Amino acid sequence: MNLVIQHAGGQIQGARRRQEDSFQLVPMEDPHTGLHGVLAVLADGVGGAAAGDHASRRAVSVFASAFQQQTGSDDERLVIALAAANDALALDRTVDPLKEGMGCTLIAVAARSTMVTWISVGDSLLLRSRNGHLCRLNEDHSLAPELDRAAERGEISVEEALAHSDRHTITSALTGDPIPLVDGPHRGDPIQEDDRLILASDGLLSLSSHELSVLLEGGPQPAGRLVQQILNSVDALQLEGQDNTTVIVLAADRPDSMPILLEMPVVPPLRSLEAPAASNRRLKDRVTAIMRMTALFLSLVFLCSAGLVAAILLTGGLTYSAQSTPSAVIPPAGVQKSEAAKP
Repeated sequence: MNLVIQHAGGQIQGARRRQEDSFQLVPMEDPHTGLHGVLAVLADGVGGAAAGDHASRRAVSVFASAFQQQTGSDDERLVIALAAANDALALDRTVDPLKEGMGCTLIAVAARSTMVTWISVGDSLLLRSRNGHLCRLNEDHSLAPELDRAAERGEISVEEALAHSDRHTITSALTGDPIPLVDGPHRGDPIQEDDRLILASDGLLSLSSHELSVLLEGGPQPAGRLVQQILNSVDALQLEGQDNTTVIVLAADRPDSMPILLEMPVVPPLRSLEAPAASNRRLKDRVTAIMRMTALFLSLVFLCSAGLVAAILLTGGLTYSAQSTPSAVIPPAGVQKSEAAKP
């Protein structure tokens, strides 16, 4: 059965000063079936590194563009796009010394109507929910797996492994240098109806596996609704050090199972990533509207002032002709109201 990939994404800033996660969803047409697929790319700026926000935005943008420009299999296109993204960071470091040391994780998924292919670097997650079972598909390039194995060997306790200060130290990232570890490209099992793929930055780890599984209970949900529920659950924890959290959901459904299959809803009150062009256009419209209102206000002030001056001059002139001592000038009611309204 050919399936349609419904997709949605959103993010919250958490307790961090700025948003260092970036993501992009690029609809694709399946050349074999004519049905739509999607390329999903997510990057997380390396915490504490210089210009992590720039690194994630740059990597996602270059990756998506390079993937679309290539032909061939999705496996080949993912590898080429990853190299292009890493090269872009190397170039930016050369041009701007202030960006030395920047880096980011990256997870990319090419989801077709029958197959999913992915590549990843770092600790960002790719999860799959199928038939009530939640599992992680990609490798975790951080010290967390090694600490968990140490706990299994009895070298440290489980509590020590979970609370270790180096647990979230990553062992691979895009920095412009040769990438230490790359997971993939991989082709997963053939995609099945009602599969839910979740791409996320590590801010999602504030939720336990059980808490996330509970959100997935009750049958498959539309992608946008699931994104909203996950982010709301993370935000509701109100953790003091909550990291940026970005979530993308890819939902495999029959073409007739959803009324709107490719909807990417805004997730209020959560902050979602807007396309720069759309954001700039809205800002330009607002500035233009403010300028017009300001010009209208100044015009009205000028007209009122001109009328007031003319009234004073005219009334003053008449009074001087009739009396040897000028009398007080009482402005018209409208002018008097304007004067009273002044601070």
